[in-house]
Amino acid sequence: MWPGILTATGKPQLIDGGIKLKPGQAINITAPEGWSGRFWGRRGCAFDTSGNGKCVTGDCGGKLKCAGAGGEPPASLAEFTLDSKEG
Repeated sequence: MWPGILTATGKPQLIDGGIKLKPGQAINITAPEGWSGRFWGRRGCAFDTSGNGKCVTGDCGGKLKCAGAGGEPPASLAEFTLDSKEG
């Protein structure tokens, strides 16, 4: 599985925007207060040792680490805003 992450403008990027997870692998991601952005799953990905490649769905510019690029449709995503405070 290759989750992609797009962080909202002005917020810190989490894990450079993407990672490869092996079957059954789990990770913890710590986001700072007020973080907002999107997570989506990518499918059918193949990347070289430099992190260049392509995904069948959810591709983000042909990179393992999306680094600010969003996922190309089709992709199912979840959008989060953490510890939002109205002021």
